[in-house]
Amino acid sequence: MEIKIVFSDIDGTILNKRHQPSPKTVETIQRLCRQGRPFVLVSARMPRGIYTVQRQLGITQPIVAYSGGLILDEKGEPLLSLGFCPSKALLIKSYVDTQGACCSVYTGDQWLVDDQSDPWIRQEMHITQVTPEEGRMDDLLKGVQVVHKLLLMDEAPRIEALEQDLKRRFEGLRIYRSKATYLEVMDESASKSGAVKELCRIKGIPVEQSVSFGDHFNDMDMLAATGMGFAMANAPKQVREAASHVAKSNEEDGVARAICALMGWQDTRG
Repeated sequence: MEIKIVFSDIDGTILNKRHQPSPKTVETIQRLCRQGRPFVLVSARMPRGIYTVQRQLGITQPIVAYSGGLILDEKGEPLLSLGFCPSKALLIKSYVDTQGACCSVYTGDQWLVDDQSDPWIRQEMHITQVTPEEGRMDDLLKGVQVVHKLLLMDEAPRIEALEQDLKRRFEGLRIYRSKATYLEVMDESASKSGAVKELCRIKGIPVEQSVSFGDHFNDMDMLAATGMGFAMANAPKQVREAASHVAKSNEEDGVARAICALMGWQDTRG
């Protein structure tokens, strides 16, 4: 199969546990892009959080933010935007607040929070290198037309219970865990698979000539949509079993090694 485009999740996929791409990963991705084969980051992160990783990789490519809720081209111009109204976001957040979970709101390239000092918010600030806007949520959302995502953070058992609770209470949403302690809430029309197909259509690339990499439940539809889908070795068992292929872990340069094998390049790591 000739590979014409590669889609990849970020956290737990191309970044190691120190939230950095390895030199091998950077080298391989840059080589791919020099050949005219786009390497597209597809993440639950907001655009600024994705651009941080693009700078680490030294590439300029389209991005998919909010797990398919927002596609931006190489110049940062929107190609697709899917979300829900601010009033619905406030309704969901009001309920989540009664359950004690940390809940923040994302719209466009804005991250909105009640309290920057919350430990969960501080953790996400450290990971993404993005500083949120702080204030009363109803004030922060004045003039906002669309909300792309709510991010809920709490201990894993509480997040698992909250996922089922929200699915029972609210309709028209896509709700999933991006990791054990993170719950993403988006409009039901937004998905990584939909974004992958749309970007392939825009670029005139058959989706059968695309490859994707991911490590968690929110990557499963993307892995199934592309010509080849690689779950990382560090992914949950359910994700690995659903994928057509399994790559080495994010600590073993799994993405870089798989690309080298597919392209017939020498992998110096063996």
